[in-house]
Amino acid sequence: MKFSWKVIILWTLPALLVGFFFWQGAFNGIGYMGNTATSRMTYGRFLEYLDSNRVDTVDFYEGGRTAIIEVVDPELNDRVQRVRVELPPNSPELVSKLKKKGISFDAHPVRNDGAIWGLLGNLIFPILLITGLFFYSVAQTVCLVVLVKQ
Repeated sequence: MKFSWKVIILWTLPALLVGFFFWQGAFNGIGYMGNTATSRMTYGRFLEYLDSNRVDTVDFYEGGRTAIIEVVDPELNDRVQRVRVELPPNSPELVSKLKKKGISFDAHPVRNDGAIWGLLGNLIFPILLITGLFFYSVAQTVCLVVLVKQ
């Protein structure tokens, strides 16, 4: 069986398409469970939980604007629950309060995956599609020229 370039291109384009979507999924942060929470809580309620010693850990995200806290809730059989809290812009007393209570806290930097990966990821598929269409049109033109010469 003779393989032509058309058959090769027809099989490589779907493989490239699948590879492209796999590559997109590999770099978009799936599996990054750091900044996830099951529910939301107001800042006042968070302070109430902090005073009643229900808070285990606090993780600060987005430059200190958001916190993901682990709360032990007696209403849920002392199950640990991750809750998102939107913090006010100026709350310097919060860190001193956490230190005084002995609660572990951590600040995570703003995640920057790099603009070049986003740009490349968004341009690869259109460039491959346009290149494939270009080669297909050139091949059709060559076939027409060969047919006309015969």
